[in-house]
Amino acid sequence: MIATLNANLNPDAEIYKELGKQPKWWQKLLSIKGVYVEIRKDDIVDVYYEGGRMAELRYKNKKLVATCHPKYLGKDVPEGTTVKYEDCFDLLKKDPEFIIKEIKKNYSQKGERTDEDVSEKKIQGDMICCRNPIYLDSEFAHRYEVGNQQTIRFDLVTIRDNELLFIELKRIKDNRLRNKDDDKPKILEQMDKYKRFIESNKDKLLEYYKVLYGIKKSLGLPVPECDIDELSICEKPHLIIMNTYQKDSSGRSERIEKIKDLLNLNLNKNLLTYTIEKYDL
Repeated sequence: MIATLNANLNPDAEIYKELGKQPKWWQKLLSIKGVYVEIRKDDIVDVYYEGGRMAELRYKNKKLVATCHPKYLGKDVPEGTTVKYEDCFDLLKKDPEFIIKEIKKNYSQKGERTDEDVSEKKIQGDMICCRNPIYLDSEFAHRYEVGNQQTIRFDLVTIRDNELLFIELKRIKDNRLRNKDDDKPKILEQMDKYKRFIESNKDKLLEYYKVLYGIKKSLGLPVPECDIDELSICEKPHLIIMNTYQKDSSGRSERIEKIKDLLNLNLNKNLLTYTIEKYDL
């Protein structure tokens, strides 16, 4: 059984009142190219850079607190260690560039050798900060099935033609876009789960994102243009495949065409929509 959405937001929560005062450290943080903010259930505010979470902001004991992964504070975390997020508020206010440097080294750009090796999370962050459309949310996560730890995760959420659109992002090299027999690669299973979850929770998702939209707008954060009273929901998820190839070859062209053929078959089944875009950010 598909889980029912259970996500609470309180637009009058103290954390939004504090950030709504636009303190100088907050304005400075948001002015850094590549930094963006997401609102999470239970009124948590997450600050990101290239898909890496710079800080999780909460309101506790009548004050703002901020924590982040110890790696982003320059600390070693041995493999297999249970990670405990650590206070980062002073560093976030005084030297956010230090955290950004550590995110690049330990997360978003770790192991990259060429432009074709760019990580999905870096692409995601670039799309949010450098591209139209404006995205309303990213990394929305919720339990998928009742009694199961399986999580559904929407990479991006935007508004198109006054409809909420839920987006999955993949790089062209991702092996989930094809399988050996070219019949049902994993991406189709993933998009089917998205569609089922959206259909089962469309009213609650719509309510949740209307509240989230208002919170972001009240904080001066970017939101897509829409008529909020007439907002509806698109039940078909959208797949964006980012083409990171820097050079063409017959093998690469064949791969792209095979992926298109597979996805076009499923357009007719009303499962998804898709675009293949060149990564040029």
